Amino acid sequence: MSITAPVSTESRPRPIQYWTTVITVALGTFAVITSELLPVGLLNPIAEDLTVASGAVGQLISIASVVAGFSALLVTVLAGRLDRRTVLATMLGVLVVANVVSAVAESLVVLMAARVGVGVSVGGFWAIGASLVPRLVPKPQVPRATAIVFSGVSIATVIGVPAGTFLGDHAGWRSAFVAVSILGFIVLLGVLATLPRVPATSEASFGGIVRSLRIRAVRDVNLTTLLVVIGHFAAYTYVAPVLASSAGLPQSQLSSVLMVYGAAGIAGTFIVGALPVRYQRISLSATMALLALSILVIPLVDGLPAVIGVMALWGLAYGATPVGLQTWLLHSAPEYVEPASAIYVSLFQFAIAGGAIVGGFTVDRDVTTPLWTGGALAAAAFLTVITRHRTRTETS
Repeated sequence: MSITAPVSTESRPRPIQYWTTVITVALGTFAVITSELLPVGLLNPIAEDLTVASGAVGQLISIASVVAGFSALLVTVLAGRLDRRTVLATMLGVLVVANVVSAVAESLVVLMAARVGVGVSVGGFWAIGASLVPRLVPKPQVPRATAIVFSGVSIATVIGVPAGTFLGDHAGWRSAFVAVSILGFIVLLGVLATLPRVPATSEASFGGIVRSLRIRAVRDVNLTTLLVVIGHFAAYTYVAPVLASSAGLPQSQLSSVLMVYGAAGIAGTFIVGALPVRYQRISLSATMALLALSILVIPLVDGLPAVIGVMALWGLAYGATPVGLQTWLLHSAPEYVEPASAIYVSLFQFAIAGGAIVGGFTVDRDVTTPLWTGGALAAAAFLTVITRHRTRTETS
């Protein structure tokens, strides 16, 4: 029997409020992920302003990702019996403060300290926010609501980070951090205004985390997550030099190709979210297969049309991946939604860093090696899905 505490009858949103609530959480996801990845497009201006090496500034992203990995677990446990609306608002408050500190930082040390706050917010908001979806909407709407929440990740990559880069180029890098601070504050107000009271669940504890790991399906989701995310980022981190060397793609066309990739990712997020739950296993299997194939084909393509086509398929598949995995997780451990989601988010964040490390180790052999490695890991994720995906919770 599920022990997940439902949203109280009087506080559960009415049907007309469901999507307002879900969109607010999606905007929060957009805000935290944009903040996490914002330094990607601001490396050079930050390095010049603070007179440090670009490589050192690059660690601003690594710090936030690693902290987010730990934060997903710690915030879930330490939040205790707090109302989850309060927890989300607190995470957004931390994000606002961290970005304000980033905007006024006069040294790399202060900026790195601020990035710790961003990491805390990313891990905590994502873990708690994703776990709330089945408690905010009717069961038939969970896949679509999950897709909307996770669309914040894709849209942050496609629109949020480029917009921050544009603002940084024209008004200074500090203005980009000010902008995401304002966005975070607006979303914070939205959370307080639109989310109902969401009581903590009895499994939101360290013991709940341990018990959720005893469920075979949860372990299978975690294994698949590690394989596919490490594989994706091992390949994606080094796709630019591969496209330049193997496909002869000039730097001037790279941004357009990546925009197509990102737009396809948004489409993939919503397509898989619109599918009925009964097609979950088939859609996730197809997603993993398409992801593996597209990564492995990239080193073999030549010419802009072929590159755009394969990168669009890659984006479509990867955009669908987080939604498919989260949906699998929610249906595998309905009585341990919060701790299982915390583990998932934690591993996802660590896998992002792990993918870049794996790619860095393998790229020294040949520029295409990270893609062969990433494709092989994605293929292993596909095999895990088709052999281990179950529709009911299994324990061992």
